Amino acid sequence: MISCYKAPSAMICHFTALLCLAIVATSDTSAIKIHPIPECVQNNQNVTLNVLGIDGAIRLFTWYKGTEPNSDNQILNYLPSANPPFTKGAQYFTDVIAQPNGSLVITNLKKSYEGNYTVQIQTASINQAIWDLKLEETCGSFFSAGVIAGIVIAVLTAIGAIVFLSFYLHKKFNNREMNI
Repeated sequence: MISCYKAPSAMICHFTALLCLAIVATSDTSAIKIHPIPECVQNNQNVTLNVLGIDGAIRLFTWYKGTEPNSDNQILNYLPSANPPFTKGAQYFTDVIAQPNGSLVITNLKKSYEGNYTVQIQTASINQAIWDLKLEETCGSFFSAGVIAGIVIAVLTAIGAIVFLSFYLHKKFNNREMNI
């Protein structure tokens, strides 16, 4: 708590307290995120841009192609209470499907679909998230680079141990035959 009683200038202190109160009152702690399913997206496949962290009932959501949410970039607008619930925007294309949970499904991925996708979702407040769609040539292997390096080191160590053990046993048995 800010105490203005002993402050040199009570006016500045009161102003600072009001400013802090205004910042706390207007900050929105809820944040939505876009999680692609699958995480590795490739040409001719489908991806769901799943929206996570939605707090409350969805009143309206809009998807945009690009980072600027304006009518020129609008893919579609989804109003659950309308029939039909979505309207096409200037950037609409036939391979997109809006889901009632705010997610966007893109089918038959093409190179031309790469780029930023922005969603704005209105519940009790308006939230926005951006995701950059990039098609991958190949998706990562089951093992990470560190795991692969560990396997290689373990195999080389095992081969070294076998060679050493073979040499040691061979030498031991040769010395035994010489002593007989």
